[in-house]
Amino acid sequence: MALYLGILAGLLVSLLFLLPLCRTTGQEFSPTRFETRQFYLYRIPGTDLQFLPTFQSSMPNDTPAAILKDLKTYSSNDTWHMLKADSQGGESFPANLLVTSLMRRDVENQLYWGAWSNKHPRYAATLWPIIQAMAMSNLYLEIPEVLRFAEGYSGPENDFAHELLKSIHEKIQQRKDRYGLAGSDIPTGKQAESEGIVDWDQAAQWLKDHPIPNKSP
Repeated sequence: MALYLGILAGLLVSLLFLLPLCRTTGQEFSPTRFETRQFYLYRIPGTDLQFLPTFQSSMPNDTPAAILKDLKTYSSNDTWHMLKADSQGGESFPANLLVTSLMRRDVENQLYWGAWSNKHPRYAATLWPIIQAMAMSNLYLEIPEVLRFAEGYSGPENDFAHELLKSIHEKIQQRKDRYGLAGSDIPTGKQAESEGIVDWDQAAQWLKDHPIPNKSP
């Protein structure tokens, strides 16, 4: 009996020592709601074998209300994309490009894009649903350039949607031409979706679903 208790105690001590080494923590981003959440899970080190459920907890949503009000509602879509994870050495994933942009502050320490949206409500009503749709299709790498285009736009107000989507189409096509199709060593399927890796078939569908509108007469 004493032997069994000793073995059991040794296993418990080993488990308490090893459990922190098995823990992975990180954050995820919802491209439909512009929210973030924390998660942690336990898996065997050096493998993807998870031995406990994934635990998640919500985080305060710092996205400006001036942006949130222009987002479309997708009640049936509960997609979450990886934002960062300590199992990758604190590596940030493509979704962080959007989140970092949303948290940009101006000289008065106000959230820049919230103030911009209040100042340019018609542009914002066009911009943010498009940014949302890009995020849902993992087109994060183009988003910083799209935001720079929007803040620097000085053309006719009625041509904003035309020029914005024209710019996006060009940027997506340029990246496809530059990098070609994803190689066989690139994650695919749900892992690719979670990590924000673009699927070119999905990108082509996005371009088809978001054609460049005609210029105003």
